[in-house]
Amino acid sequence: MLRNYLKIAFRTLWKNRTHTLINIVGLSVAFGTCVLLFLTATFELSYDNFHTNADRIFRLNFLSTNRDGTTDKGATMPYPISPSLKAEFPEIEGVTRWFDRSAGVRRNNQTYNKDVRMADADFLNMFSFPLQKGNANTAMNSLSDIVISENMAKDIFGKEDPIGKPLQLRMNDAWQAFTVTGVVSNAPKNSSIDFDALIRSENADDYQEFKTRWDHGNHDVYVKVKAGTDPQTLQRRTQAFMNKYFAKDIKERQEQGYPKNELGFQRSLLLEPLHDVHFDTVTTHGGGISRAYVYTLLLVGLFILAIACINFINLTIAQSLSRAREVGVRKSLGAKRVQLFGQIWGETLLLCFVAFLIGLGLAYMTLPTFNRLFRSYLTLSDFMKPVVLLVTALGFLLITLVAVVIHPGS
Repeated sequence: MLRNYLKIAFRTLWKNRTHTLINIVGLSVAFGTCVLLFLTATFELSYDNFHTNADRIFRLNFLSTNRDGTTDKGATMPYPISPSLKAEFPEIEGVTRWFDRSAGVRRNNQTYNKDVRMADADFLNMFSFPLQKGNANTAMNSLSDIVISENMAKDIFGKEDPIGKPLQLRMNDAWQAFTVTGVVSNAPKNSSIDFDALIRSENADDYQEFKTRWDHGNHDVYVKVKAGTDPQTLQRRTQAFMNKYFAKDIKERQEQGYPKNELGFQRSLLLEPLHDVHFDTVTTHGGGISRAYVYTLLLVGLFILAIACINFINLTIAQSLSRAREVGVRKSLGAKRVQLFGQIWGETLLLCFVAFLIGLGLAYMTLPTFNRLFRSYLTLSDFMKPVVLLVTALGFLLITLVAVVIHPGS
């Protein structure tokens, strides 16, 4: 019986090959486009989700108001704020500065251009960048310690064990000696924090000059709170901290007539969740991605798929009118409704499956161009994720069932 249904399905599709071709082209283009758009949106929404304790990590922002009443939000922090926060707030488990910089790296008279970032010792215990070699608790204890990524270890040391090996960094207009103390896993593509190597933030060229100055900011600060801490309560408590260390600035703003911020103060400290950093288009260095952009991609994909489905259903209805005689003959010969439903659904499922395979092929062929235009990092493995396969299967069932249910012959 199944073999007979398949034979009839192929004959029907071939007999109506014009409609079949139109349906396959329309659905395949829609499927391919939607897959790329949906995967891109999913990738953007997955930023920083790989961190085990991402819900307990926050980036600090200053919140104030300009003279014209507009909000002034900034993430650049002064050097002394990190140790002061950790000392005065017991609910803060870890604090790290973050300098988004690059530096030249030299070994055996060969120079490499790498993204060498500066952070504090808590960094390796706050974020989920596992160490392949070394100890996260001691790898950044010394100012001359350097933790490198797997890619950097491969580029510079090859198959040689890099632990304990010397490297030179171009710092403060001079080459400085460092020792490799750890090899950390490469940062995933969906990480808002990226690096080739990590050194202590005290190596910054202006650290000694500004380490006690509260009026000079040049880096980001991330904090990790202890489990069970209410971020909103902690943020409210930081207002007294602001009034203590930024009293001079707050007084000057009051005297000059600056309006208060949305929280009712001259200056406040905000705890921005790590999940929101990638979508912060105001303070994120290099420019964040607006969530509206991501949701627009989803809506455009759904719109394209809806148009293709409507076109497919309309053509299916139009074709079904010419098959009324066939359906009548089958009913007169004793065909049951479930049998007619199964045959029509089988034809629809077969057509959609072929269109989907072609659509995947189109998506794969255009993937390099798509990644370049949208600055995305999609790979073939993204197509094979369980969630993607499940959504695809449900989409198949929905489209084919709708087409069959409204089919006059069913």
